[in-house]
Amino acid sequence: MVFFFIAPAQGRSALAALGSCVIPSLYYAWVQQHTLNATRLLLHGVLRMVLTATFMALSIVVVGIEPAGFFVTFAVMQFAYLAK
Repeated sequence: MVFFFIAPAQGRSALAALGSCVIPSLYYAWVQQHTLNATRLLLHGVLRMVLTATFMALSIVVVGIEPAGFFVTFAVMQFAYLAK
């Protein structure tokens, strides 16, 4: 969390981005463990995207993010899906 050393507001924005990515992903991982139905998995994948967008919007409105801290952290978290 380099952003905490730059400015506390950047750090709060980075934490908001972290929550916007991690919480929906944890929910989706939990659903994947408990169902084998492809239709439900697809539906919950869409729900994960909707939850991510909702958490992003709430972070922007409620937390009042700093754009650099939020979007850099959000991009890094999204690139983590590509890494194996």
